[in-house]
Amino acid sequence: MKDNFKLIAITIVFVLTGLVLAFISLGDADLDVFDYCTFDGTKFPLNEEVLGYLEGSICICAEGGIVECMPLETYESSEESQDLKKDGLNFEYSYLTGIGGNNGEIFFDTNFTNISIDDEDLHITLEQMQTCSETNSVSEQQGFYENVNGIIKLYNEIEPEEGMDCIIELKYILKDFTEFDSDKIQIIFVDENGLQTYASICVYKDIIYMNEDVFKGSDDMICICEEGEIVCEEELLSD
Repeated sequence: MKDNFKLIAITIVFVLTGLVLAFISLGDADLDVFDYCTFDGTKFPLNEEVLGYLEGSICICAEGGIVECMPLETYESSEESQDLKKDGLNFEYSYLTGIGGNNGEIFFDTNFTNISIDDEDLHITLEQMQTCSETNSVSEQQGFYENVNGIIKLYNEIEPEEGMDCIIELKYILKDFTEFDSDKIQIIFVDENGLQTYASICVYKDIIYMNEDVFKGSDDMICICEEGEIVCEEELLSD
C-alpha cells in the first residue's frame, strides 16, 4: 500500500515538473518573437517596408520577423495616386534629347543627375526614357512623392502617347525640406511598372554628394563617393 502511495506521489511530482517546464518554454518562446526583420544586413522594424526584397513588389516586415510581399500592381490598385503627396512639391518635366542623341552612351531607363539642398529646398533631377511625338512633344504627366522615415520615393503619372523613344528631364523640388536626417535619407524613383531606381548618394556634414563626386574631408583627407560609400585617403602633398 505504501508503495502505491509512493508511486502516486512520484507521478504527481513528474506531472507538476512537466507543467512548470512547459510554462517556462512558453515564456522563452514569447521572448524569442522577433520585433524586426533582417534583410541584406539591415534591420527593418515591424510594419515598415523592406526595401529591395523582391522586385516588382511591396514587402512589409510582419510579426515573427516574416517579410510579406504584395505585387506592386495590387498595391497600387489599393492606393489611389492622390494619396501620394503633392503639397510642397514643384514638379517640372521637359524634352531633353532623342534616344540617338546621347553620343553613343549606354542609357538606363532612369538616371539621377543631381541631388542637392539649397535654402532648405531639396532639389532632385533625373533623366528618364519615355516616348515622345515626332515633334518632340512630351506626354502630360504629374509628379508625386512620399516621405517615410527619411525614405523619399518619387513618382510620375504619365498620359502615354505613341511615338519615338526619347529622354526626358524630370525635376522635383521639395519645398522647406526640414525632415533631413543624414543617417537615414534614401531617394528612390518608382516608375509606372514598379521598377525602383535608388540614388547612389553620400552625405557628409549635411551635404549630399552624387556618385563619383570628390570632396575635402577632415584631417587633410580627399574623399570620393563610391556607390553610396565615402572612401577617403590622405591628400598627396607636393614636395
